Amino acid sequence: MNGRKVLLLGILLLLPVLAFLFLQSFGRNAYKLRTYLPEPVGTARVGAPPVSGAPAAATGDTVFHRVSDSVLLRTGAAGQPFHPPTELRDRIVVLGFGRPGATEPIDRAVTRGLARVQERYRAQPLVKLLVVAPEPAPNLAALAERAGAISGKWTFATAAPGALRHLRTELRDSAALANPNAPTRLWLLDKQRYLRGIYDPTDPREIDRLLTEVGVLLKIVQNPARP
Repeated sequence: MNGRKVLLLGILLLLPVLAFLFLQSFGRNAYKLRTYLPEPVGTARVGAPPVSGAPAAATGDTVFHRVSDSVLLRTGAAGQPFHPPTELRDRIVVLGFGRPGATEPIDRAVTRGLARVQERYRAQPLVKLLVVAPEPAPNLAALAERAGAISGKWTFATAAPGALRHLRTELRDSAALANPNAPTRLWLLDKQRYLRGIYDPTDPREIDRLLTEVGVLLKIVQNPARP
């Protein structure tokens, strides 16, 4: 009887250790998110940081394009100081665009979608919103105020046509490059400037997906992959 009690006690003491080892073995890298913009085969990897939270099949020898901060630097804020390398460094960025010649410089679907992101993640300093309209956009500051943009959280900016085209080229936004008035989209960039999501702001289900995937990126940041 005493032997059985000792055995039972040993099993009870081992259970927490076994549970911990199980979670360590099978709980790693639980958060995965697609990475877009693979580079052509043969592109050098030298100096390219690993893509956090990318599915295993998407990493390996694949090199993914990174959107350069020098492109974002070409934007100028509407009515507020803005320095992208400082404001957006090590931040998750949800990016949207305006369209030239439109009644409003930014589509209402874009502002509605970004407003939902702001509301969900307003207390999360890692998440920033940036919407860029083509110059000139004289009413952009008023639009930002109507949208309820929080200063330092959601920036409304303008860019010269050449800078805007360069940024869209980096995102490989072929539809907008062929037709500037093509339906606009929202783009999710991680802290390393890899593209992790593309969304249709006119579809509420797509905004739901955006909200979820921003949360996934935050989990990836908070739970980095262990070697």
